[in-house]
Amino acid sequence: MTIKDVSRAAMIAAVYCIITWAISPIAYGPMQFRLSEIMKPLALKGRVYIAGLSVGLLLANLLSPFGGPWEWVWMPVMCYIGGEISCRIRARPVLAMVFYSAWISFAVSIMLQMVVAIPFYMTIFWIWIPELVLMQAGLPLMRKLESWL
Repeated sequence: MTIKDVSRAAMIAAVYCIITWAISPIAYGPMQFRLSEIMKPLALKGRVYIAGLSVGLLLANLLSPFGGPWEWVWMPVMCYIGGEISCRIRARPVLAMVFYSAWISFAVSIMLQMVVAIPFYMTIFWIWIPELVLMQAGLPLMRKLESWL
């Protein structure tokens, strides 16, 4: 990893974290709208961006009311794995973002069931819909930003 790569990952992490903190508390919980998820299509560009998104998620979750190992370990790992899989199917970006949004929704719903005993089936849909909308909206936005990255 070059210094340029580390700088890119750090920039992505910082922007993700700041956007999430700026819209807190609606960025956390069983019905969340995390505007920073619009950045998730960056995962299709490769591991540097996946790492930045995962570190950004970790930093953003430091202020989560559900803070603890689930937010600080489980969710960044799930973000990274989902990003890796999405990157491997990047030839079909819309499908990649459908997968990534479903993956993250699944992970958040499991976490909420374990941490605050909210049944999985009550959260999966309410997390998936905003995730899906934001990630799909992020595709054209990230294409426009591609020359800057």
